[in-house]
Amino acid sequence: MTRRRPLPAVLLLVLLAGCRGAAPPAEVAPALALFGLAGPEDPGRAELAQVIDDSLLEHDNPALLDALDRLPPAAPPEILRVEPLPGLGRVAVDLRAALPGGASADYSVQTALRADGAWRVVWFQGPGVDWPGRPAPRGVGPGSSAVPEGPPR
Repeated sequence: MTRRRPLPAVLLLVLLAGCRGAAPPAEVAPALALFGLAGPEDPGRAELAQVIDDSLLEHDNPALLDALDRLPPAAPPEILRVEPLPGLGRVAVDLRAALPGGASADYSVQTALRADGAWRVVWFQGPGVDWPGRPAPRGVGPGSSAVPEGPPR
């Protein structure tokens, strides 16, 4: 597996460009670094662990790699808003990323504070991407019914 670019260089780029010259707050840095993981090459586990919460890497890795494929691999996105989520130990970061052809798309990323004091991504959503996906509501799923007996009503 080859990497497109070393993660430390991506993080440095994020830190330099994220807030127009000023380093972004610690809770925002993983949200910006998430877009550095996007692209044709799958990031390694070590790269993912620097951005994504470890507990989510254990059980949802294939879905995560699919979701990263749907993010635009571009320059670090613009920070639109940072909103603490009271009582959850999380922060919501709204971002705007450049798309090919001059378009842009808005994304929302949640980061959470770990016990060791590091912030990591625990959720992100945008056009065509929602990770980790929501489970199906209880009782919804494929099913079958018996063929009705008697004449149609």
